[in-house]
Amino acid sequence: MNITQHSFRLECAEGSNGGLRQHFVMEVHDTQLHRLRGNHSADTPIFVVRDLPPGTGFVVVVYAVNAKGRSQAVVLRVTTQSARQADNRKGALHRLLQFLALILNYYAFFCFKNPPPRKF
Repeated sequence: MNITQHSFRLECAEGSNGGLRQHFVMEVHDTQLHRLRGNHSADTPIFVVRDLPPGTGFVVVVYAVNAKGRSQAVVLRVTTQSARQADNRKGALHRLLQFLALILNYYAFFCFKNPPPRKF
């Protein structure tokens, strides 16, 4: 599962289909508004939900359906990132990039300033 400030992506492993064609259903329930936010169906168990409010909790229900009926549902709790969480992730990436730039500058300064003597 991948969760951002305004979306999430859910990928599941297919179970046994009993030799029958199946499709997958994901229901997204908003826990703050107490309503169904979305009902998605797909031939493969990969779902992307967009345009969600930040910092909001959802109950996600996923199940497979074939000619014999539906599978047992899997229930997950998902919370989109708040604006603060998203800023913290951006800040951590920025600090990592600064550190890598420092290491590269250090390497360039010391390795190219005093190159090893050439052998003729």
